[in-house]
Amino acid sequence: AAGVRPLVDLIHRQVLHSFYVRADETTSRVLRPGTGSTKLVYLWVYVGDDDHPYQFFVYRLDRTRAGPQDILGEFNGGLLTDGHSAYASLTKESEGRLQDLGWWAHARRKFDESCAATSHPLAEEALAWTWLLYDIEDRLTDATSQKRKQVRMRESVPILERLHEQLDDARPGVRPSSKLYEAIGYVLNRWEAMTRYTTDGRYAIDNNAAERTLRPSVIGRKNYEFFGSDRGGEAGCIWYTLIQSARNNHVCALPYLNDVLQQVPRIVPEYLRIGDAESEFDSLSTSQVDALRALLPDHWLTVHPEHRSEERQRELEIENQRRRKRRRLRRRPV
Repeated sequence: AAGVRPLVDLIHRQVLHSFYVRADETTSRVLRPGTGSTKLVYLWVYVGDDDHPYQFFVYRLDRTRAGPQDILGEFNGGLLTDGHSAYASLTKESEGRLQDLGWWAHARRKFDESCAATSHPLAEEALAWTWLLYDIEDRLTDATSQKRKQVRMRESVPILERLHEQLDDARPGVRPSSKLYEAIGYVLNRWEAMTRYTTDGRYAIDNNAAERTLRPSVIGRKNYEFFGSDRGGEAGCIWYTLIQSARNNHVCALPYLNDVLQQVPRIVPEYLRIGDAESEFDSLSTSQVDALRALLPDHWLTVHPEHRSEERQRELEIENQRRRKRRRLRRRPV
């Protein structure tokens, strides 16, 4: 894994060139030698925008703000998250450098859960309004960012204004310990972040892309149960970065990894920090960086079109069909 670190570091930098970054995390476990037990650790993922279609994984021992702070550095742009305190404090102290973006899929789940726990009519009404927002997004899947913004301003903003009015009016009469109160608070407390996606067509309505990117690691931990060491966790994140970035660009992972494992050590025989450079990557020459850039999955695919993964495209189409079917079955009238 250490041999392909230069390419992974390039992917990290490419993600930070995005207009906005989507971030999420999940748990895993690592073996603690000599104790006979394992310890909770976290796998974080940072997903680039459409112009930087890569996923960067990071292994961390905790869920504190130090994680995203170390990775994002001086990143300037949108940050789409679930609003966890690690992200919230980072955004708040960025002095406008980071634009907080809300996650409507989380709000939708919270209203869905409240429907099963209360008879209050607002639960189903709020869920129905949220489905309408997603209906609009489904129609805009192939639209340009400019067109997406126009439609959102014309159709989504009025729905959001109506929803805000209903939530604000109902909150004082809802039991504070209820699921519905939690759902209302989640939306209203982050209202500016939840509605910011309507101001620019490049923003996504939710962070499901990051959540989907984490899914293989969630499946993986059920199979391998734990990492053997911290170094093993770091190595795992290197492979997750390369494989998931390849899959996201519809690249067959096996031939891609086979080529990367041969090419990267040839391009960068020794990965060392030299002189006043801030990092090993900054010590690379321009020709080395250009050669590594040719190994980014989308760039690599232009030279190796025979390794485009048609299976991945079919998987996405099937998943989209299933998702729309689930939405139809769960639809509630406004």
